[in-house]
Amino acid sequence: LPSEWIARYPRTSNSPDRSASTVKFVVGQRVRTVVGDGQIISVIDGAIPNTFQYLIKFSFGVGYVRPSAVAHLLPSNNTQIDESSANKAQLMTDNLQIIFGTEKIYLMVRLYVLLVTMLLHAKDMAGVGYSRILSSLKDLIVGKIDAKDFETDCRKLAKTNVFHYASIPHLVEACADAIVKVADEDAVDTLYHCSRLKLKDLSLLRSLSLEVTEGAVYHIQILHSGGRILFSYLPNGVNLQLSNPRETKPPDSDRAFSSSKSEGRTLEGREGQPEAKRIKVESK
Repeated sequence: LPSEWIARYPRTSNSPDRSASTVKFVVGQRVRTVVGDGQIISVIDGAIPNTFQYLIKFSFGVGYVRPSAVAHLLPSNNTQIDESSANKAQLMTDNLQIIFGTEKIYLMVRLYVLLVTMLLHAKDMAGVGYSRILSSLKDLIVGKIDAKDFETDCRKLAKTNVFHYASIPHLVEACADAIVKVADEDAVDTLYHCSRLKLKDLSLLRSLSLEVTEGAVYHIQILHSGGRILFSYLPNGVNLQLSNPRETKPPDSDRAFSSSKSEGRTLEGREGQPEAKRIKVESK
């Protein structure tokens, strides 16, 4: 996205897994993080040099924490470190990520997903001309050309579905506006840290997110391997449904009651028939 669109909203940030300072904490130390106090169980190095994350034991369970989410060191209480596999069993797989976000975060993600989808479709339709369309789009964003020139370039490179390409610049601008609104809200960093805990207990993850902001009422689920993203709205006061209610079988007594009601309706229908027909039905 063009830097001038968000230049008036300066924000300092580091690489997602790069420490904000030269301090690297070690196993056994107690630290204060944005999601609570805990004790470091292990330090996990990332694939990129000089990147890492912590596995921390909290009062509510264990979770992964980025270095930028650690505020400072706490006095040690000489608690024994538990590095058992039972701790990691409380965590989600790397293939799955869930975040409870605000409405602004939800809209920003939906717009971004739509933009990526439209660019992929444009790539399939334009073929070898896609790189030139993308170059023209960048020129439009930085102000080298206007919308009419961009559409003219698209018509030269693609004979059909030009409307598809012409709508992309408006979507890019909408994405930029949505990102600015998310930045102004100033909740996404902490909510993302909650998500990075990788807690299997979604009720706990939801409660942690609602402590950050009462607006965290959108459930966003990302399946990395399948390239899918799922959304749902879950307002305050509505319980989180962790299983499919359609798969829940009714008790035997309910099934028996339902069967007897159905039987009763069948018999009543027979009684309303003429005698000859009733005899014929009963003989069957």
